[in-house]
Amino acid sequence: MATMGFVNNFLSDLAAVREEDQLQQRKPAPVPRQAAWIAPPEGRSKINVDAAVAKSEAKGAVAAVCRASNGTYLGASAMVYEGITDPRCLEALACREALDIADDLLVGPVQVASDCLEVVNALHSDYKGYLGSIITEIKGRRPPPGLAMPVILGST
Repeated sequence: MATMGFVNNFLSDLAAVREEDQLQQRKPAPVPRQAAWIAPPEGRSKINVDAAVAKSEAKGAVAAVCRASNGTYLGASAMVYEGITDPRCLEALACREALDIADDLLVGPVQVASDCLEVVNALHSDYKGYLGSIITEIKGRRPPPGLAMPVILGST
């Protein structure tokens, strides 16, 4: 009697699993969202920045990609920082790298787009936190002659 109860319970569980599998197969596959680049206003270039932290080593990387308002690729830069694993610090360094690439490419005026709201807010305020030296350096940068100061945005 105990064996028969076990077998019946097992078969009922197996039927439930098969039913769930069939329901999963009927669901439409999720449609991946297309990433779209948001163009800057006409006459400006845009530099998108981002940062990442290595999973297995004590280092981080930053990258900056510059495009004209029509989407034409103008240049890019990437840097690896040994011993820096704080994402906010790396994002601030990425913003600084954006200004370096703008100087190197002689583009302007530019918008710098970062997805780190804390860094963006720090750049638009009287920030005195632990990123203060990087933020102060970015704010103190002067563009090459004839070019406007960059605009730092919080969206990519």
